[in-house]
Amino acid sequence: MRAAATLVGWLLLGTFRAGPGRWVMASLTVAIGLALAVAVDTVNRSALGEFGRALDVVNGQASAQLVPASGSFEDRVFDDLHKRRSALGVEAASPVLLVSTDAFPLLGLDIFRAAAVTPSLLPQPGQGARDELFAADSVFLSHAALTDIGADVGESIQVMVDGHAYRLRITGTLPGVPGERLAVMDLGAAQWMFGRVGEISRLDLRLAAGVSGESAAARLKDAFPGLTFVSADDRMRRMSNLSRAYRVNLSVLALVALLTGGFLVFTAVSLSVLRQQSQLALLEVLGSGPRLVVGLVIAQGALIGAIGGVIGIALGTGLAAGLMALVGADLGAGYFRSAAGELELHPGVLLMFWLLALAVGIAAAAGPALSLRTVSSVVRMRAGAADRMPTALSMPWWPSILALAGLMLLTVPAIAGLPIAAYVAIALLLMAGVLATPWVIRSVSRQFLWMHARSGSAMRPPAMFAVWRLSQASASSAGIISGTVAAVSLTVAMVVMVASFRDSVARWLDQILPADIYASTQGRPGAPSFPPDLGERIGVLPGVARVELHLQQTVLIRPDRPEVLIMARPLSRHDPAQELPLTGPPVPVSGEGPLVFVSEAMADLHAWQPGHRYRITLGTQEVELRVAGIFRDYGRQHGSIIMDSDDVERITGDRRRTALGIWLAPSARADELVLELQRLPELRDQRFMTAAEIRALSLQIFDRSFVLTYVLELAALVVAIFSVAAGFAGQAMLRRKEFALLAHLGLSRGQRNSVIVLESGLLLATGIVWGSGLGLFISQILIHRVNPQSFHWTMETSLPGSALVALAVTVMMVGVLSALLATARGLADRTLARSLQEDW
Repeated sequence: MRAAATLVGWLLLGTFRAGPGRWVMASLTVAIGLALAVAVDTVNRSALGEFGRALDVVNGQASAQLVPASGSFEDRVFDDLHKRRSALGVEAASPVLLVSTDAFPLLGLDIFRAAAVTPSLLPQPGQGARDELFAADSVFLSHAALTDIGADVGESIQVMVDGHAYRLRITGTLPGVPGERLAVMDLGAAQWMFGRVGEISRLDLRLAAGVSGESAAARLKDAFPGLTFVSADDRMRRMSNLSRAYRVNLSVLALVALLTGGFLVFTAVSLSVLRQQSQLALLEVLGSGPRLVVGLVIAQGALIGAIGGVIGIALGTGLAAGLMALVGADLGAGYFRSAAGELELHPGVLLMFWLLALAVGIAAAAGPALSLRTVSSVVRMRAGAADRMPTALSMPWWPSILALAGLMLLTVPAIAGLPIAAYVAIALLLMAGVLATPWVIRSVSRQFLWMHARSGSAMRPPAMFAVWRLSQASASSAGIISGTVAAVSLTVAMVVMVASFRDSVARWLDQILPADIYASTQGRPGAPSFPPDLGERIGVLPGVARVELHLQQTVLIRPDRPEVLIMARPLSRHDPAQELPLTGPPVPVSGEGPLVFVSEAMADLHAWQPGHRYRITLGTQEVELRVAGIFRDYGRQHGSIIMDSDDVERITGDRRRTALGIWLAPSARADELVLELQRLPELRDQRFMTAAEIRALSLQIFDRSFVLTYVLELAALVVAIFSVAAGFAGQAMLRRKEFALLAHLGLSRGQRNSVIVLESGLLLATGIVWGSGLGLFISQILIHRVNPQSFHWTMETSLPGSALVALAVTVMMVGVLSALLATARGLADRTLARSLQEDW
């Protein structure tokens, strides 16, 4: 055993010394793919952890909550629950009023009740202010809120709520609220000051010992049918579902880069096996046995994967820190804007990533190792055996079987809300395309020879040698560009998908932005609202042709899913398709109740379909909605509903508005009107944007959210170029005698370089065309299966012709140049002269 281990170590060391650059590049490509996967996972784990802690702070770490579907409810519900708490399985309850201000979220608490349920929210009065705990204008701020507004205990501040200004005195802090902007007032004082007497926003609960969440949910549902029981687990699932599809898609794309790196490992190990085949065959003949030989080949791939894994984990943690600093913890997607905590590194997870890199190395070496078992050791000791070695890996039925399995998986629906089957289908189709590459190269080169023979013209020697080589040694040539085919196909697929998505978003923005100027309170801290009469006052200003005010509010339909956004706006009863980006014509719905239009996400996640009626709770009223159509909404992937604003106001009595759109008169200027608007007290600090500015900003955010996708594409192309360079360098070493004989027969160095250029050019052209075709097919899977199953929206295909041509030309030029530089040293005259002295 010790002798075998010594022999394996000696052979591995010799292999590394024979081509250190090839092994270093293979390890680095594995490291690049793994680093991206580690970075995405680490950033998302850190963001989720920080966001979860922020939710716990705002919710006071209550074990459960009783909340309305939207808005608030009467505080007499608390009295009823308190009387029946034993029968309902509740040990203690605390009423909470949530008030949105322009500076921070403000909670109105019953201090005595909160002490038993959410003690972390309890305020601490400042020195000499213990008597101010229940004062009408007394407020307690977290340290983060104090820092954010630049105030201190004892000072007075002004906050805006629903367009009205209120003066509050800071009389203490919230020591149990670290890192979050939050304010607390006495519940009664908050209700009185902000005109919400008798209202609360939620009930924080502490369940009785031995009562499960399911049991309490059933009891509370029967007792309070208009309210929803939300457990701590429901909150965590809702938070995780908020960005799960985005996280999974980025993680899969990162793992794709790792898979692409595996093709370079395959190339490196294959060339090593081809170079060592005589030595390996001799070991078998001398009695070492096939297991030791196969183990040696597997060990080469495992060593590459192990080293690349260590480097990748180190690079990934550094990249994670850089990504959080540059594009945020949400990786540019906008899910966790407040999450800015430290990186959370889990040794167990990092170990799994290292094992994954090790598995990629072993899997990549399995093909060359198995090829040794298909050819006898005697045959492998003969000259010219190199081109016969990989043929076992290119049997025609394997690509067909994998492609058929991939196509069948495309019919499988989403699994747990994720396109798992679609991703597996992409992997199988990619593997089928790579395994079919030898057949493609052989067919193209032989077709080229046939066409040239029919033309009757003489072929120059460099071209003849290049084409003949590809037609006769397609299997070994395919190993050189396997990484290129994989990288080009994935890059083309992502380029087409992103371009299609971007074009669809641009067209969508053109349709949903009919006004000239827009303003919204949703982007301001605390999300206050505009006063009800604001539209009338804006409408009389010079330069204003039309004003529309909208209301956006959320409604909780399922406790374990993110809230659904309801957009109340004036709707045309006659032709809503002119105002909404509908995916089809409106459907007539019988019955009573307001007509609504739902987004594609509502249809997928909540099964709301046109022509049907559904009941939800708006405010305190249960109402039946008639779904008349489905519209496209790229801004909200968790569901949205559009209703007429008059219907919402009639049902809920809510006259608030959170967004406005202004149409300019023909001769008016947007900048001059904005100055007039900002003279109104409610709009003094309001930000206004034109439709063109919103469109440009939205597309900028879109590009930022795909910044990591662009990095993955670049990484895949770098791997492809390394693959070509390493492949031709190895081939040059294996084919020294061939080129030496050609040089002896009179082929000049320039002509030999022409052979390399023509051979690599034809090989790369074949790989680029084949990979591009495969990538276009995969792009349709991404557009029509992955995106609808992940994000619940559809799009039309757009082919970015200039980008695809630029990609093909770049890969061709850089690939040919890399092949020429990689073979320059191995095919030098002095080296070729020595190789002729060796025994054939």
